Amino acid sequence: MGRDAPAPRLLARAVELVRSGTLPDGGASGTVLAGPGEDNRCSLCADPIKASDVEYEMTVPAQSGATQSFYFHIPCYHAWKRACPEPFGAGRETADHDPPA
Repeated sequence: MGRDAPAPRLLARAVELVRSGTLPDGGASGTVLAGPGEDNRCSLCADPIKASDVEYEMTVPAQSGATQSFYFHIPCYHAWKRACPEPFGAGRETADHDPPA
């Protein structure tokens, strides 16, 4: 599945979670790391991210001043990006690059 065309159900779920505030709206500064899955639950689809899958870990500042981590499968991450009203990190002065698709 290409990153420009996430599955409609993933995109609809991403829009729902961004609008509800469960997932960030993209403007927050933070970091995104990619690596092998560690059985974390995907923040979008809630399925575990297996060691044979690539896991994106996105860490953003939380309201409390600490950080909050979100975990995604590749297609779920790209669905979340499409659902965001502004690009990830739009609020920061220097932007890191997103991990490759």
